[in-house]
Amino acid sequence: MNPDRRLWLFVVSLLLMSVWSRADEEGPDLAKARERLQANIEETRTRLGLTDEQVEKMRPVLMGSAQQQADIISSYGINAESRAGGERPSRQQMREMRKDLNVIRKQTNAAVSEILSEEQMAGYKEMQKERQEIMRENFKKRNSQS
Repeated sequence: MNPDRRLWLFVVSLLLMSVWSRADEEGPDLAKARERLQANIEETRTRLGLTDEQVEKMRPVLMGSAQQQADIISSYGINAESRAGGERPSRQQMREMRKDLNVIRKQTNAAVSEILSEEQMAGYKEMQKERQEIMRENFKKRNSQS
């Protein structure tokens, strides 16, 4: 897959994740995003055998990461309105944003690795890959329908 397309898919998924972090914009989108986050946490708990303590430690890490990613995306002028209008950042902006987002991703993974065992962390990374593949497939479907 084209790296720019992959990045765009990643950005779109982050926008969806960031919806729940905007407490002042309470509405149906926020409720759905919170439900997705909770479902992801529960799936992670089940598949990796997390303790209640691990879940409680991970929740603020993941929420903080999503907020930071949403802030980065927003700083590049990407939001629901720009997406609806068909606006896209330049390739250079996308590359810069990807670098910024990778810093947050690495920080998040480092924080999560302090909470999880090595075996759980390997499972967590596998789950991330699976979710990325699902997002890629959804992105392909949306683009083929346009």
